[in-house]
Amino acid sequence: MVKIKNKKNITPRAMDCLEIRELMSGKNSNLAIYHNTMRANVKHVEVVHDKADEFVYILKGTAGGTINSKKIKLKEGDFLFMPAGTRHKFETDGNDVEVISVFHAGFGSGSIDSRLAKT
Repeated sequence: MVKIKNKKNITPRAMDCLEIRELMSGKNSNLAIYHNTMRANVKHVEVVHDKADEFVYILKGTAGGTINSKKIKLKEGDFLFMPAGTRHKFETDGNDVEVISVFHAGFGSGSIDSRLAKT
């Protein structure tokens, strides 16, 4: 069955400094898609997804980040792919940043996992 939805009708949930809207996921799916808003002047804690690859597309704003200890800058229209096991964190300056995050956990893993990276 095909359903049309609008993100405005999805109640966001808070996680760390993110406002997260789950656009698509399912118990029997290895794919999850989220619309995330990271507020201005915040730093996201460093995380690792042990089983899930992550694709991030910047819809609006600019952000800095660290990917496996390498500093990066992202702007509207940029995207990146992080394979499972990639340590990453992001931070904003004076603007909100909106992104689409797509997670793929691989066949048979059954979990879009996230954990704080150990320093």
